[in-house]
Amino acid sequence: MKKRIRLVASDIDGTLIPEGTRDLNPQILKMVRKLKDKGIVFAAASGRQFDGMKILFHEVEDDMIFISNNGAYVSCRGTKMFEALINPEDARRLISYIRKQNGCFFLVSTGAEVSYIEEDVPQSLRELLIKGYGNNIKVVPDILELDLPMVKISMYREEGVRELADSMKKEWEACFRVLEAGDCWLDFVDYKADKGIALESIQKALHFSKEETMCFGDNLNDIGMLEHAAYSYAIGGARSEVKDVARYVADTVENDGVLKTLEKLV
Repeated sequence: MKKRIRLVASDIDGTLIPEGTRDLNPQILKMVRKLKDKGIVFAAASGRQFDGMKILFHEVEDDMIFISNNGAYVSCRGTKMFEALINPEDARRLISYIRKQNGCFFLVSTGAEVSYIEEDVPQSLRELLIKGYGNNIKVVPDILELDLPMVKISMYREEGVRELADSMKKEWEACFRVLEAGDCWLDFVDYKADKGIALESIQKALHFSKEETMCFGDNLNDIGMLEHAAYSYAIGGARSEVKDVARYVADTVENDGVLKTLEKLV
């Protein structure tokens, strides 16, 4: 590498770990410390909520930066660096719309250490959110009765989310950035929220350049981030659109592609 890497950012689901699990290789935590010892900042960037990300990285949470909720909430050592709230009236309309869609449910993220679902969410999805993603969930009868500072609304559908994606983007693109965040999820955030925008804000704050940045991702919501890194890696098994943007392809998530690449760096 011609230029020294000073910032590494990686997506989580489908990149560092299999989608919807907590199966983080302990060597990743050791790698975060190695990077820090080398003067390299590590940022985890995910559509996951902040509380779930902290569970994964609790041993090194003071040694890294968290880009959560697809870039809508960024924090470091307990300090909020950035927050992009969505318009309350737009949020109300979207929630009412999702309620009418067959087989669809939603999760509301506030950026803090709690997320909200309604009572009709099936037990299987509750277990995925709590046991899989590690979210701190609060169940309420009607989210619209609460005055919440929302940073993200996530729509879940067990099957067929990709088929809905184009129509949902056309329906809501005037109000939200609509992001495909996995095989079952569509995320709705403010236009100021994006992994790429969040990464750029970190680069500016720390005076790091694109040429000093390495990123890893696998899904469409990672493209903005990859575009802000000279050393951009699509993980093996990434969507073709992501591979088209990335300069390099790493090994698969099952084969610890991110870890293998970082071992060459340190």
